[in-house]
Amino acid sequence: MLILGQSPFGEDETTGSIMEKSNFQHKNIQGPLAKILQQTRSLIAFHKDIGLSYPLTPKIKNFLGSFGTDIGRKDKSLKKTAKKKQTVPPIRPAIILSDVRRELGDCTRCPLHESRKHLIFGSKDVAQVPLFIVCDPPTRENEKSEKPISGEAEKLLLKMIAAIGLNQENVYITNIVKCCPPEDRSATAQEIGTCQPFLVRQIEAVSPKIIYALGPLAGRSLLKTEAPLLRLRGKFHEFHGINLIPSYHPEFLLRHPDMKKPAWHDLQMIQRKIASLNV
Repeated sequence: MLILGQSPFGEDETTGSIMEKSNFQHKNIQGPLAKILQQTRSLIAFHKDIGLSYPLTPKIKNFLGSFGTDIGRKDKSLKKTAKKKQTVPPIRPAIILSDVRRELGDCTRCPLHESRKHLIFGSKDVAQVPLFIVCDPPTRENEKSEKPISGEAEKLLLKMIAAIGLNQENVYITNIVKCCPPEDRSATAQEIGTCQPFLVRQIEAVSPKIIYALGPLAGRSLLKTEAPLLRLRGKFHEFHGINLIPSYHPEFLLRHPDMKKPAWHDLQMIQRKIASLNV
């Protein structure tokens, strides 16, 4: 069974988790003193929420901690306020994926249409999911299944995203181009450039928080750089105001198991970023 926060690659190294648990020993304090301590705790938590910071000496921390006051925890009134904010309906994107698919049509804009059997648009329609996955060009195997990624590579990708608490409902998957290049060759700059406006429109429709670019072509073409993937991965970049992290394609990881460790590092970065954005 896959455990959230555990490497999907079955490695034994300590990976750590996004959130660390802290345990405090609480004393049952009654009366006015407990009320004063509660008010002090709430005031400190409020100051932290609005961005005020000031040093707490070890003696003060020990004093507060000895009475079971967690200065990082909000009181009930603040929790209620947070819940009210979360009920505000999200802003619907100006376009939806079906609009983009209709615009793309039976595309003949580049030479790839001449040899394709199926145009691969992307996974099922979603909107405002946290993670947008864009893969290198589809292969003949992908074309047969009419999926952006399929077979053992798809199984590995689903296992990878499950390890950081996501599933197919939380992600959208597509390719850097929508047609399989002949003989599984790489896509040309012209082919990628012709397809990219539709990819950008897909990103606009999905409104993700993070773009996960899998494969050397996907990351480099979006970032418009010739830098190798080895140099691009391991950090966040920006694409149209969205966090983008390039990493290794699951097909590559199946062929090179020794690269699963850095791939897991990239996944953990995504997990931490999603947590920090309160998605």
